[in-house]
Amino acid sequence: MGLFDAFTGDSAKEAAAKNAALYQQYGTQANQYLDTGLSNELPNLNSAIGAYTPLSDLGKKYGTGTNLYMDSLGVNGAGGNANAVGAFQASPGYAWQRDQAIEATARNANRFGAGGNELAAVTDRANNLANQEYGNWQNRLAGFVNPELTATSGAAGGQAAGYGAKAGAYATDAQNRVGVAGNVAGGTANSNTAAANAQMQASGNFWNGLMNLGGNVAKVAIPKYG
Repeated sequence: MGLFDAFTGDSAKEAAAKNAALYQQYGTQANQYLDTGLSNELPNLNSAIGAYTPLSDLGKKYGTGTNLYMDSLGVNGAGGNANAVGAFQASPGYAWQRDQAIEATARNANRFGAGGNELAAVTDRANNLANQEYGNWQNRLAGFVNPELTATSGAAGGQAAGYGAKAGAYATDAQNRVGVAGNVAGGTANSNTAAANAQMQASGNFWNGLMNLGGNVAKVAIPKYG
């Protein structure tokens, strides 16, 4: 501290400048650490979200079956129904069962003499078997509904949690950066305030000293009479 610092406040200004520089350095380094933390965290969160992709893809595969099931019910209109009918494939044993049923019905008809009723019975038997086969196919398609729901809901829930974690990471990062900025601003402001106060104090010291000096001079100049 110099001899005249009490009258100029230079030491306080210098200290305030050093403090402000330290706060700026702190702000720069803190944001660098935050950049590193966020850049390391985001890939992990993205990997967590991506881990649900196979489950989501599985749900889509099940969805192919449930869409065909909806087509077969006529939910998607005539075009959807035609698509379901075109996609229908009878089970391997269906033709044998159908032929056996028709032959059995025909034999009974021949035993008593084939007529219109017997021929209608053969046709009805074949139609009933076809309807039964188609219904069994629909039931197998309906079996994809619950697995699709489980897979898609599981994937959606996991991905939603991952995106929520990403949003939380960004929010936390933003709060931390605001806190750093506030610390830098507050510390710099306090340093500047301290420097200003020191300058005011130095100015007061100067004028007080000058007045005291003037008073002492006046006392010396006034003669004393005994």
